Amino acid sequence: MQKKDTQENILKAASLLFAAKGYSAVSMRDVAVAVGVTVANLYHYFKDKEELIRASVSHVFSERMYTIEGLLDRHSSPDDRLEAFVTWFVETVYGEELFMRLILRELLDGTEERLEYVAKTVFKEPFDLLTRLIEDCADMPDPVMTAAAVASLILGSYQIGRVLPFLPNCRLERSTVETVTNLVLMVLRATFPNKKDSGKI
Repeated sequence: MQKKDTQENILKAASLLFAAKGYSAVSMRDVAVAVGVTVANLYHYFKDKEELIRASVSHVFSERMYTIEGLLDRHSSPDDRLEAFVTWFVETVYGEELFMRLILRELLDGTEERLEYVAKTVFKEPFDLLTRLIEDCADMPDPVMTAAAVASLILGSYQIGRVLPFLPNCRLERSTVETVTNLVLMVLRATFPNKKDSGKI
């Protein structure tokens, strides 16, 4: 097996284990066994578990930003670009279970150093993009906190959606990608009364 293939297999296995069990419950030996390599061989690729968790987070997220950049290029108006971003974000959250489990594990259990790494490698680029899109669409007094509120609404909808089927009068379809996307866009329309350009939002 080539070095690149082995590293790819290590990252896939580690991502699954970290997402399922959390950082503290996964050992380098667990990862080595899952991949079918020796522990010594695993250390040849990653010097320690800290480096492995960081590489796993980056690996899981690496292709997401390419998708949104290409998607936004198809739209010219700020409103359409913001709507495309919200759709992409919701689809990523609801459609990438491994990604979400791994990120939520890190948000709950990550050390300050790992959270800083997640913030800079996973959240910073899409968060900056969302903030700029909001600035383009509306005269908001604090576009950064508005972006945080939008992100929280989407992430929170995903988390609470898992218990909705067990609550009175709640239907499973209330936490679908389409429903959550429409909800977020409805909130944005109500929040952006003084937007700079007319459009859908």
